[in-house]
Amino acid sequence: MLIAFWSTHHGQTATTTNLLSIALCAALKYKLKVLVGHAQPGITQMERALLSEDRLTGHASQTNENTGNALIRLARNKMLQSSTISNYTIPLLKESRLDVLNGYSLNLKQEDLQDVEVLKQILSTATDAYDIVFLDLHSGLEKDYTRALLEHADTVVVNLSQNKMVLDAFIEKKSSIKFKCEPILCIGRYQKSSRLTEKAIKKQMSTPCLVKVPQHTSLIDLMNEGNVLEFFGRHYYRERFEKKHPFFEDVAKSTHTLLKQLELVK
Repeated sequence: MLIAFWSTHHGQTATTTNLLSIALCAALKYKLKVLVGHAQPGITQMERALLSEDRLTGHASQTNENTGNALIRLARNKMLQSSTISNYTIPLLKESRLDVLNGYSLNLKQEDLQDVEVLKQILSTATDAYDIVFLDLHSGLEKDYTRALLEHADTVVVNLSQNKMVLDAFIEKKSSIKFKCEPILCIGRYQKSSRLTEKAIKKQMSTPCLVKVPQHTSLIDLMNEGNVLEFFGRHYYRERFEKKHPFFEDVAKSTHTLLKQLELVK
């Protein structure tokens, strides 16, 4: 299953943070085979959050030419197989429970519609190899390939905030996007003290499924340092701590809600 995380606004909704929080919980807590990636060439915040600087630099030097070109060439020739796609990813957990599709592996000219079709081919093949492929999409609709991938995804998680302007912007744009199914809404940097509560947003947006990822002060530093996986792993392997920590408790609830909505868990 391909799940695309997207927002109408850049930087306001913590889209990458939300994606990683839910993807890591799915991999660590539910033992699902998870692939995370994005549709932008090169290195983004996603890789920097998961990989140390040394590993990031080392992998980039290996993949920015040979490996990335090989993946694209196989996809263009319709020779890419689900059994071998993990050869072009960065493994973070054993048994492909968490792999990263590096941006250098998708070094395409995405303004070219032919390259968008190649990217779709890569993602479709990946969904045969993994339980879930989480895709971090460029915000807004200015780029044609963003709209194409939104309409290609099995499910879209629309990332919002407790900002009325952001909520109104999505309401305005929603009808112009041909989603395969009703999108799931995710409130990033959620703060309980806000008057615009989860319940109020759910009512305003008339949505059957809304999840949230709370604000966490330390998470920004951990993403900059490449320590997010260690941070989540340390806590999800300690169930008792999870129940005492509101951030991890909320992320676990949101992950379960999303997976249940998609019929991946009971």
